[in-house]
Amino acid sequence: MFASNRSWHRAACFATALLVFGVDEASAFQRVLGGAPTATGATSEQRTKPLGRVLGPTVPPPPCTTPARNRDQCGSLLLFPELDNTEGVKTLFTITDACPAELAASVQVEIVYINRLNCLESNTRITLTPNDQLTFVTKALLSNDMQGFAYAFARQTSAPITGTPIVANRLIGQETILNGITSFEYTINAVAFRGIGNEGDLNDDDGDGIRDLNGPGVNGEYEEAPDKIVIPRFLGQDPDDGAVDSDLILMSLSGGSAFNTLVLFLVYNERGNLITSQEAEFRCWEKRQLRDWAPGTLNDGLDDLMDPNDSDPGEPVGLGTRQAGWIWLNGSHATSTSEDIIDPAIYAVLIERSNGGQAASLPFELCSQTNGDLVILSSSGDTPQTGDGQ
Repeated sequence: MFASNRSWHRAACFATALLVFGVDEASAFQRVLGGAPTATGATSEQRTKPLGRVLGPTVPPPPCTTPARNRDQCGSLLLFPELDNTEGVKTLFTITDACPAELAASVQVEIVYINRLNCLESNTRITLTPNDQLTFVTKALLSNDMQGFAYAFARQTSAPITGTPIVANRLIGQETILNGITSFEYTINAVAFRGIGNEGDLNDDDGDGIRDLNGPGVNGEYEEAPDKIVIPRFLGQDPDDGAVDSDLILMSLSGGSAFNTLVLFLVYNERGNLITSQEAEFRCWEKRQLRDWAPGTLNDGLDDLMDPNDSDPGEPVGLGTRQAGWIWLNGSHATSTSEDIIDPAIYAVLIERSNGGQAASLPFELCSQTNGDLVILSSSGDTPQTGDGQ
């Protein structure tokens, strides 16, 4: 069977919604993520169970005015959510020139490592001929002993080490984390952002040296950042040293080294009950155990098995007493000494660990927003004016 990237995205999203919501709610969820409506006249309502927790709305919020972007296509900028150059760990990056035009020239790619401690960058560059691919151990290109994230973008071939970016929607990528100490490995795709403009156009439209994830329009450089992040499933977490002990990565796409970013977590169980609503704070990039970000993800607190309104007996199917849920995340504020960015852009990746096995995948995105930046160092944000919320 053949399906386009977009149709696979919709099908996977609908299947996840079927597992989490059931048929009626899944149909509504499909509409928001891009599927055609299957019913009309649905109205939003808030259901409350007789005692205890609040159930989520039976239909999602109104459709996005700024729809989510398709990350499963070639772009001009790639975001690698995790970089680990510490002792005993190998990070493999792959960058592929998968979509060159006929008779295209080589493309130069600048690779930027971001240190989680201060959001400062280290740079290197590579050149890809049409249809070329390069896989490399990140520490072999830049030997900095660090953790954080990275991004790569197409740029002028004649420029010095930090060159002007160009529109070259040809790049795809992937990363693999190999840990020789704990013997785990997982692979995730790079997050692709298409450049705005004609192929080969210069792409620092406002001349600030920052990669703006601001979408089409005046000074539009790259497709927008996601507005909200949805993780379709997590397994109920155990306390310290338990069988299920997952990690969650958060990174700031609006603030940088000078900003503390506050993120709203909504954690639901498999019945759709809101288990916890809380905020967590981080700076630049941080990887913590999921239960430390959101204690409501602990297995013992996800279901009240004695309450039929709070539990779906036998779910998840085949996992015994192990519970599951899903998470909705949204940036609330990013604050520095001189600026408060409302609704900052973020990105998140869940790495699930269970009984010695590991798995990771990119999240789903709901809507998009125009205030993403890679990477801000000034306490004033992306503009020289303070107090403008940017």
